[in-house]
Amino acid sequence: MRLKIGAIEPDHSGAGGRTAAAKQLSVRASALGLRQDCAVTSTNPDTTHQVELDAVSKEYLDALDDLTAASEQVHQALREAAHALSLVREHIERGGHVSDFTDLIQPAPLRTSLSTSLDNLERKRHRTQRLLFKILCNEGKSMAEIGRAWGISRQLVSRLINEAEPPPTSGERPGN
Repeated sequence: MRLKIGAIEPDHSGAGGRTAAAKQLSVRASALGLRQDCAVTSTNPDTTHQVELDAVSKEYLDALDDLTAASEQVHQALREAAHALSLVREHIERGGHVSDFTDLIQPAPLRTSLSTSLDNLERKRHRTQRLLFKILCNEGKSMAEIGRAWGISRQLVSRLINEAEPPPTSGERPGN
């Protein structure tokens, strides 16, 4: 089951009221004890708010594990790059030529490792933040409150909360 968490927006068509769909979401949000600007909708009306929150919380914990692993990959790539730089420095200090260092450290794999690990870290960080914002919204925080706490606009919070799960890249499991 996929959850969609989003903002309830008033109907600005000039009629002065909200659309029927917005009213229905508003009733659901009130029944679940949620704030009006962070409603949870589900394709299954029998699903309770706690079950939905537990599912997102579990996904968030998995995302934290993935983020931790991605962070460790970045640290390892940085350690390897630092070691390579120290080898180059020692080589030049002993009078070696700069042109010799490509054979000494093989820079292409180092650069690829660092770039790949940083890209992976950013994807994991983005996913973790998106899930955190969903949880905060489910727990009753408004998008404006979340935005203020994180130093971003409520519009960006809304965009992140409503963003579709990106397709997995090669070698990733779905949802990561």
